[in-house]
Amino acid sequence: MSQTTDSAGFVHLRVRSAYSLLEGAIKAGKIGKMAADAGMPAVAVADRSNLFGALEFSQSVKDAGVQPIVGCALPVFGIGGRKTERWAKVPTIMLLAQNEQGWLNLCALSSSSFLDTIDMPEAGVPWEMIAEKSE
Repeated sequence: MSQTTDSAGFVHLRVRSAYSLLEGAIKAGKIGKMAADAGMPAVAVADRSNLFGALEFSQSVKDAGVQPIVGCALPVFGIGGRKTERWAKVPTIMLLAQNEQGWLNLCALSSSSFLDTIDMPEAGVPWEMIAEKSE
């Protein structure tokens, strides 16, 4: 998220914080200043399978004068068709909360991804649950 004159009005919807192990390195509390410095009116944090940084992110972004958007990148079982060994990774979809109900749904999905998939190789949720919690 480096500053450029062309970024005014751009809204990054897939920022991964340090809470996304091996995918992000930015501390959640620093995203707001970086977005403000880049002229972004809003920015979304969408960590993989978790919402651990959502509160820290939301406060810092709001304090920087930028609209916080909370999301989650969730692996989803039951989509993507037959997988070859080379492409065996579970497909991931991006979910963004639009309102309080969306936040509650993200919390339920994220929790389920860890609590209900103990026998799975990675945390995730079935497609049917995404459909149920899509409001």
